[in-house]
Amino acid sequence: ASSKVSLHEELNKEIVSSDEVYFLVSFIKMAGISQIINALKEFTARPGTKLRILTTVYMGNTDKYAVDRLANLKNTEVKISYNTTTTRMHAKAYIFKRKTGFNVAFIGSSNLSKAALNDGLEWNVKLTSKDVPQVLKSVDTIYETYWNSDDFEKYDPNDEKCSKKLEEALKIANKQTTPSIKTLFALKPFPYQNEILAQLEAERTYNHNF
Repeated sequence: ASSKVSLHEELNKEIVSSDEVYFLVSFIKMAGISQIINALKEFTARPGTKLRILTTVYMGNTDKYAVDRLANLKNTEVKISYNTTTTRMHAKAYIFKRKTGFNVAFIGSSNLSKAALNDGLEWNVKLTSKDVPQVLKSVDTIYETYWNSDDFEKYDPNDEKCSKKLEEALKIANKQTTPSIKTLFALKPFPYQNEILAQLEAERTYNHNF
């Protein structure tokens, strides 16, 4: 039997023991949310908790119902980027913060879909504040930059105008053509990604020497 632990199992474990949970994903599917929704309900029902979710309408892949389900949870805020030409979440992030200072982040390629959270061909790395504190600080700073960016708009599923905007944006994005192969392979890190890569390399070098 395989000893591999699926990402959704890791996320469920981290969610219920956190004080703040931040997600950064390109799209959200109901089949993906269903694997962690009970943990999120339990988490957001606790006073003083905070759930933040950043996502996009890229390629129209997001299920609106899934976003609505999340946005209606207690102590939860959702922001969406409607810019389909420049907002591309190459790296996905699941960040878990605790008052104890023991923070954890999963950085990789997994969106909130069933395949990505189970056995899909995905690349993810688990980082902890104990092992790589500076990297976790950088991840937190980057998330805050996105959160406060004008590219992301607060989403309220109970606001008819807001709800309609997401519905229409997903329809339009779904009709747009997919990126060319040339675009898919134009892999060039952004400056902040270079910073994180450099810090990871420094930590690996340090740990290897000791």
